[in-house]
Amino acid sequence: KEELQLVRTGFKKAVDEEVKSTRMKTELITNVSHDLKTPLTGLRNYIELLQDKSIDNDHQKEYIQKLEHYVLKLSTLIEDLFEISKVNSGNIQLKRMNIDVIELLYQTQSELEEQLSAKSLDIIVNNQKENYILCLDNQKTYRIFENLFINISKYALAHTRVYIDIYDD
Repeated sequence: KEELQLVRTGFKKAVDEEVKSTRMKTELITNVSHDLKTPLTGLRNYIELLQDKSIDNDHQKEYIQKLEHYVLKLSTLIEDLFEISKVNSGNIQLKRMNIDVIELLYQTQSELEEQLSAKSLDIIVNNQKENYILCLDNQKTYRIFENLFINISKYALAHTRVYIDIYDD
């Protein structure tokens, strides 16, 4: 009876894990599809604008800059997809080095300052120590911080404070 209960418990856990995995994959596909549509729509629109023979050189240069921006955005999204694939397959290579997490956080924040100040967000960082040196992959940690700040700029209420607490645990 006990062995049957163990088998039942193990089977239920496996089914629950598979359902969770399937749900996460569906959610990922939905999010990626949405994220890819935005730059594709922008590319399509600016290509149409550039095909208009009557536009002047200044507008043409502006549209080309916008196209470059959307191409870069698409490239980043596709790179992220490959990274997710590598993580899921266990095929990811980490380039670990000692980095100051607080310095990287401030660097990322300053690079996204335009987006954050567009919503008048006040970022308040609370840290117990002046620096936290950790052995991490610099690029991947930067991407984590970048995604957090992008989500903050998208979803935080305008004219509010955002608290970032950094502490030893």
